[in-house]
Amino acid sequence: MEANKRNQYFTGEGIEDIKRALSLEEIESKNDPVEEPYKSKYEARAIFLVIKLNLMQLKNDVTDSDDRIRFALAGIELALGSNFISTEEPSTGEKHIISCLKLLEGREKDRECCLTAVKALNHLGILWEERGESEKSLQYFIQSETIYAKYLEEIGLPPYDLIDIFEGATADTLGKGQQKLLESAHTYTVYYLAQVYRNIQNPDKSSHYCRITLKRQLDLNDYDAADWALNSATLSQYYLSQEEFTQARHCLACARFILEQSDQNDKAHLADLDDTVKSEQYARKTADISRCWAKYGIQLLQSSRDKALNAVVDPATQGIDKLAATLEYVAGGKPASHCEVIICDSPQVMRFEEEVGDKLVCTFEEARAVFLGSQQWLNKAKEFYSLNDHAADYVEIIQDHTLLFKLLAFFEIDFDRKCKMHKRRADMLRSALGELSAEHYLLVCRQLIFEMAETYSELVDLKVALIEEHSAPPSAHAVKKINMLCRECIQCFQQFLDSFNDRAGELPNKFSTDSVRPVLLARFYMGRAYSKLIELDVNKKAAHIQQSIDCYQYLVDYCLQQPDAEAAVQTEVELCREMVNLLPLKIQRLLRPC
Repeated sequence: MEANKRNQYFTGEGIEDIKRALSLEEIESKNDPVEEPYKSKYEARAIFLVIKLNLMQLKNDVTDSDDRIRFALAGIELALGSNFISTEEPSTGEKHIISCLKLLEGREKDRECCLTAVKALNHLGILWEERGESEKSLQYFIQSETIYAKYLEEIGLPPYDLIDIFEGATADTLGKGQQKLLESAHTYTVYYLAQVYRNIQNPDKSSHYCRITLKRQLDLNDYDAADWALNSATLSQYYLSQEEFTQARHCLACARFILEQSDQNDKAHLADLDDTVKSEQYARKTADISRCWAKYGIQLLQSSRDKALNAVVDPATQGIDKLAATLEYVAGGKPASHCEVIICDSPQVMRFEEEVGDKLVCTFEEARAVFLGSQQWLNKAKEFYSLNDHAADYVEIIQDHTLLFKLLAFFEIDFDRKCKMHKRRADMLRSALGELSAEHYLLVCRQLIFEMAETYSELVDLKVALIEEHSAPPSAHAVKKINMLCRECIQCFQQFLDSFNDRAGELPNKFSTDSVRPVLLARFYMGRAYSKLIELDVNKKAAHIQQSIDCYQYLVDYCLQQPDAEAAVQTEVELCREMVNLLPLKIQRLLRPC
């Protein structure tokens, strides 16, 4: 009698109530009016509470323990917990989820319990993460991951969900649909593990779980193409920071493959919707992925340059054979990278990977190939990030472009061609600066001015190195060119400093932490530029040296008045102290009567 009564409830009134409640919770709630955003969820909650009361009554009516009632109660507690959390009542929701886990205690790896336990632990992990308790959140997600792994190892069959328990489904009737529910729940687990590890400053584990999440989403065919591609491209930036170029390239190639594979369908879908917002979001994500590709090339060139510089190679004075030999040594000394996790093994992904190198470059030709590829991606990004609509992003792309020229110039030994590359940088920066209003884009304008000044400083160094290489007195034209570049450098740095002036036209006595280093460096480089001016007139030459002294003295005085600032420019201020002592003697010698 008791068994019949239970079966009648589960397969009759019980299953009907469950399906009605889940329909309200998952489908009808999406169409609730704005003034009653939780109308359907409240209705679903009322049904869940009735089901819980009925199950409790059935439990009290039986003399022996009944696993079906127990597991059904656990599922209802989870449903109630999820419902309360979704209606912004997390504390009450947490109590129901804890009740769910108590009912499952010791049975979490059973086929009737595993899916419920994984979902419940995920809810608690998310709840504590939202409270800012990442360490506590992590423990719940680890428990969820462990239950999933042990279930696959020991059982490995499709689990029951709540409807299966009510319907009295047999093990033989469970199929791929139930297994996919478990796999989807575990995908949420690894997704949130990536977020939590990032929040507790463990980037290695965070990137590991990001990779797993991306792969699982592909395997389950549960992803939005543009979002997935952007996430994969974004993950590549972590590997770039670790100089793991093979893994970074793989992430980018996967992003490109997924985006291009769905490109035509998505564009047609967006056109059918005539949804300007969605179309813009898609274009933005595509442009962001292009920028990630460009960053890959920039980092590859930058790492190649840095490794060479660390090997004490000076490209301004060494021949290409020496530079190439050193770069080959550096590149060869780095162990071959490999993909820890293959996210997508499509042959097309491999073809995309073959288009871009993952080894440090050794020659100008190799560097130029990387440069051209990255330049192409930046131009593609500018199709969306135009100056008129996205000024700040447009300027960042220009800065990346100028950085590409700077890095390419490192591998060029011909001084004239080096100078042309840096001149191109200066022209690009000046053009972008001319399009911006300093009133609305002050910080961006400061960056451009400072970089432009640095570019002129590098041009001065190259011109001086060219004269020294020829071991002959400079021509009048060369002197005029150097002096012009020095003055351009000084003028740009002065323009940068003027942007900090108060209403009285004076620099403040103290600069912010973010500003102090660039301000003091501007003075330092101005001092260098004054010292490189070539003058035949002794008095003019002495005047330029005095201007250098004034610039260096500014750093010394500022660090005396603001001792905390010295850490930001420790190397430069030590040189300045030496210069303010030595340069006056140089002036005395210059002005001493013969």
